[in-house]
Amino acid sequence: MRIVVTRCLVLVCLFGMALQAQHIPEDQLTLGPAEHELAGINVYGMKLKDVIARYGKPNSKDKDKQGLPVYIWQKRGIRLQVGTAYDHPENVYAVDVWGNEPSGKLGRTSKGLVLGCDLACVRKIYGSKLIQPSPSEASVAFSDDTHLRLGLDGRGHVNHISLVAAIE
Repeated sequence: MRIVVTRCLVLVCLFGMALQAQHIPEDQLTLGPAEHELAGINVYGMKLKDVIARYGKPNSKDKDKQGLPVYIWQKRGIRLQVGTAYDHPENVYAVDVWGNEPSGKLGRTSKGLVLGCDLACVRKIYGSKLIQPSPSEASVAFSDDTHLRLGLDGRGHVNHISLVAAIE
């Protein structure tokens, strides 16, 4: 019974996230090729074993707000967190990095956004469709429902990058 309740709660959370993603007005969606890679990790089709082969064994394992497993690494002053899918725990669906500057691929997207960039840099890379609900956060929503969320420090520089694949 506990497993059934847990699965129902996860489905409700995922459905709520999908509805939230649908509420982004079409004129705020970034068109063109979406961002699918952060820290050399592709959120569409990459396996957890591939991340472990690249970065070694995680320092710890936890659960995110929806109860899905996340794996955490501390590497060269950067915290890396990888989330996996509930029904396919070997598949990566989310990547987060925290820090003040990149270290190689750590802290860098495939399109060149890095930890430490300011909002002008973000706009240069992703265009003018940046959504900024507060001084400490911003996001870019792509037309394929991939979401790039950014945490900003007091100077407006990126100190957190989150890339989440579309929820299917």
